[in-house]
Amino acid sequence: HSLLEQPVGQPFKLLEFVQRLVADSVGSITLGRKPDHHLADFMIWWHTQLGVNLIGSKGKSSLRRQEYLNAKASIRHFATEILADPNPAQYVLDLKNLMESEPDLMNHDELLFMLLIPYVAGLDTVVNVVTLTLYELYNRPELLAQVRAEAAPVLEAGFPAEKMRDLKVLHATVLETMRYYTIANIPTRFAKTDFVYQGYQIKAGQKLMMHMNAASRDPKLFAEPNSYTPERFMPPRNEHKQTGAMSPYGAGAHTCLGAGMAEALMAIIVATFTTENLEITPKAYTMKKFHSANLLADPNLRFVRL
Repeated sequence: HSLLEQPVGQPFKLLEFVQRLVADSVGSITLGRKPDHHLADFMIWWHTQLGVNLIGSKGKSSLRRQEYLNAKASIRHFATEILADPNPAQYVLDLKNLMESEPDLMNHDELLFMLLIPYVAGLDTVVNVVTLTLYELYNRPELLAQVRAEAAPVLEAGFPAEKMRDLKVLHATVLETMRYYTIANIPTRFAKTDFVYQGYQIKAGQKLMMHMNAASRDPKLFAEPNSYTPERFMPPRNEHKQTGAMSPYGAGAHTCLGAGMAEALMAIIVATFTTENLEITPKAYTMKKFHSANLLADPNLRFVRL
């Protein structure tokens, strides 16, 4: 989905574009195929699962709605096709070997579920960070010019891995987006032992909600925390290097397994966008405030090629 496919002068919804781009990219890398027309079904299935089982924003009755049941049937059929491919990707082979060697660990239904994970792994986190980073960049001409100048030689070289560290301003901008917006805002965990926190008794096994935004907007950690300032992630400030200041991918045993791929994908997409002559439309557009539990930035944000 090259930006060059977008007609000059015709606005396109940025969120939808990035959703397709991320799903196609991750699906191609891990499974060797894009979701194609199944993407809408993936979105319905995944956001229903998140709302019911993780965020708690949807009731269990959502799992009985016909729209969800149709989407679930569609992607299950898609997963079955992937499993039957005579030339499977290594990811598929690894999962099949795991199921055969550890049948108590993974059954057939769980295998089908795992085959779908690559298509939804970044549909909220990566997509929203990219969308919001581009929104901020294109509202800051000086910052955009810095990122564009920095990214141009890396892109011309074919984006070699060893050049990733050269994208210092871009990396700082992405980190500031993750701090400022904190998409993965309230992960849940279970206490391993009894403990007392700020006068509250917590029991082992109790479900906890971790308020990540408390650290990212803490003025003791980040100067003027309500301002969007990528410079805070570069020398000499390096505010993120303070203990407990930033954990966008989680920590310890729960650190995101796809953190490396996510960072590379976000860098490539944002850098590629900066090479095109684009602008937000209408020019006076301002992002509507949104609650992070919705996991989506404003879907009406539009860009246009000039």
